[in-house]
Amino acid sequence: MIERLVCLVEYVFSTPGSTAIFFSVTISSLLSVIIFIATGWRDKNKAKKELRLKKIEELFSKVHEYSRTAKKYLWSIKRLDQDVVRDRKLAEDARELIYECEIYKNLYFPDLPLNPTHQYAEMERLGGECDKIWLRVPKGLDAEVQHHLDACKLAGKEVQKLDNLLKPITEWCLNEANASR
Repeated sequence: MIERLVCLVEYVFSTPGSTAIFFSVTISSLLSVIIFIATGWRDKNKAKKELRLKKIEELFSKVHEYSRTAKKYLWSIKRLDQDVVRDRKLAEDARELIYECEIYKNLYFPDLPLNPTHQYAEMERLGGECDKIWLRVPKGLDAEVQHHLDACKLAGKEVQKLDNLLKPITEWCLNEANASR
């Protein structure tokens, strides 16, 4: 085996043409390996970026769904005869959605400005504010339409507070999505 290697080396360096062929083959082989490694690295990074962008889009969709559900919940609070009523199912759905967003934070985005416990507690606090608004509406059928319109307007301000609470999260998602492209 060693004798064959020695013969090959003697042959390669015996004539100028064979030396050039040897170096050509060696350099092209090295370039092929380098290009192969670089392509694999680029493809791996591209796949990571695509996965990150997909997860950001899924998170943004969940945040949007939470926002819609929480708003429906806040708008579901109203005066019905003697009581103020609300759709508890919507509150449960909103809670589940915000905790699903927490999964994305824990698995993929630790720097996401999301605190699900705070988000849910704030939604319930805003619901309490809507309760207070509707409790000010006179009881019974003799209540004027204007009282209901005023209550809706004030409840709308509470709903806007929910948007403000979610703004840092949606901005984070948009900034990260733009950075991942």
